Amino acid sequence: MRSRMYIFVSLIVFVFLPSIFALDSANLEKHLTYLASDKLEGRGPGTAGIDSAANYIADVFKKNGLKPGGDDNSYFQKMNVKYGVKAGAENRLKFDGKSYQFDKSYVPLGFSGNGRVNGNIAFAGYGIVDDDFDAIDLTDKIALILTGLPEDNDSTESSNNTEESIHANLRSKVINAKTRGAAAVIFIDPANPVEASDFLPALRSSRGYHDVGIPVIQMTRNALRDALDENTLQKLLKNTVSKQQRNELLKNVRAELRVDLKAREAALKNVIGIFPGSDDSLNQAPLIIGAHYDHLGYGGPGSKAPGVHAIHNGADDNASGVAALLKLSEKFTKSDQEIKRPVVFIAFTAEEIGMIGSTYFVKHPLYPLEKVVAMLNLDTVGRMTENELIIFGSGTATQWQYILNGYNHKHQLELVLRPEGNSPSDHAIFYTHKIPVLHFFSGANEDYHKPSDDVEKINFQGLTKIADFVFDVSQYLVQREEPLTFKVSGKERHQAVNRRSKAGNRPWLGTVPDFTYQKNDGLKLSGVSAGSPCEKAGLQPGDLITRIDNTDINSIYELNHVLKNHKPGDEILVTYLREGEKKTVEIVLAER
Repeated sequence: MRSRMYIFVSLIVFVFLPSIFALDSANLEKHLTYLASDKLEGRGPGTAGIDSAANYIADVFKKNGLKPGGDDNSYFQKMNVKYGVKAGAENRLKFDGKSYQFDKSYVPLGFSGNGRVNGNIAFAGYGIVDDDFDAIDLTDKIALILTGLPEDNDSTESSNNTEESIHANLRSKVINAKTRGAAAVIFIDPANPVEASDFLPALRSSRGYHDVGIPVIQMTRNALRDALDENTLQKLLKNTVSKQQRNELLKNVRAELRVDLKAREAALKNVIGIFPGSDDSLNQAPLIIGAHYDHLGYGGPGSKAPGVHAIHNGADDNASGVAALLKLSEKFTKSDQEIKRPVVFIAFTAEEIGMIGSTYFVKHPLYPLEKVVAMLNLDTVGRMTENELIIFGSGTATQWQYILNGYNHKHQLELVLRPEGNSPSDHAIFYTHKIPVLHFFSGANEDYHKPSDDVEKINFQGLTKIADFVFDVSQYLVQREEPLTFKVSGKERHQAVNRRSKAGNRPWLGTVPDFTYQKNDGLKLSGVSAGSPCEKAGLQPGDLITRIDNTDINSIYELNHVLKNHKPGDEILVTYLREGEKKTVEIVLAER
């Protein structure tokens, strides 16, 4: 049966479909060079550059004859997004009545909650394990916690100089302290270099806009030395305080702090153009082709150059995908083949801060999601080496391997077919809605999320080959009348993730967070992974998880904190809201 289908698809390629002209690279290079220029400021949210990119894409769609697919007969599907934080005017810190200067002696962390706390200081070591909290009562107190890990204490660099420590470790430590009753947290860096005594991280928020619900600041060592005394400070930094001494050491030390952070908000937009189909029976069953056009702006969260304020042009990630998307829209308008299904071209916004644009589209679709034949995603396709093209999602439809291998007889690419539909990009949210997906990817490189991801490193010949191949596959899909047969392909993805992890097997629940939901009253689901424990327990898109066992869940971070303390096979009690009705369900965690 497989060999017959393979031959059939190959015949479609060479007999039933006329030859399709190779894509030239001229417009590809023009589009990409503009989108990845310094003028566009890295296409970060809140910049004028991302609006210029959106306008450029819309102009090309219009020039290519696509119909507007956005709001009010425009090409723009608009949304307001919280993407970060900035300091308000009421940030304060005092120790025993003595004031310390904002942004010089201390700074709030970007995931801090707002509020004012006046209370005793309690030392909680590194704030990681139960031993750090033994023999201390944190109820209504301000927890003083060391950054990093005990083995980092002899490091030659500040432990806060990495994205991971700022946006993962520290948040987890705060959750540890909060669950034990702490009203606020002060972090102090124990690293050895003298220059680190005045180190403060930049005020910035992590991906998604969710705070931990209590005030959190970091002080310099010099400021804490002034507030306490040298002997006490050294005991704290070396973490040599016994459990019995912890309550006594800072017994009479009080602090008053106030955190005032304001959300940074931006009016963002997906850019949507539609090529209508000719078959009335298929006019609600489109093919969707997408690529995200945002990037990291001047750096910050997500950048692999921490602390560097420079334009991240994102030529490969993902001006390359958008350039290919624009070229594909041009090819469809020039094609002399019948286009039976509508083709929806979408340039997604805000992928880098949590796939917000694609999630928003799925929540506000133009067509019934259950009728979408497939979603093809072009993300990071500009650096092909050795003629290799990686395609994620090849296991999400029964027919994919035959279609892809059949068309490759013409193109002779070195295809690397990966079955998983949950690779981290915009197609993943479509996969959770049981839509067959493909993610085209030219491979990882050392410039990923760095200012060095520039146009001169793009392989335009390779990008042209990829766009040509995707066009042929797309042409087949828009002429095919039957739907593809969706398949669950999640297990392979989790095994792949596990191979990259040093942590061994980890528990898997299968939630797909809705990053467009930016309240702090639960974790809203935009989807559930196919075949996951979450799906098997009956959870659905739109459900709001509020509690797991005895832990309140306000965001994905509390969820991750709970899961890291479990193992596959453990049973958890999940409380959630569905249309305002409270429900609870027992779920057995699977292996990730």
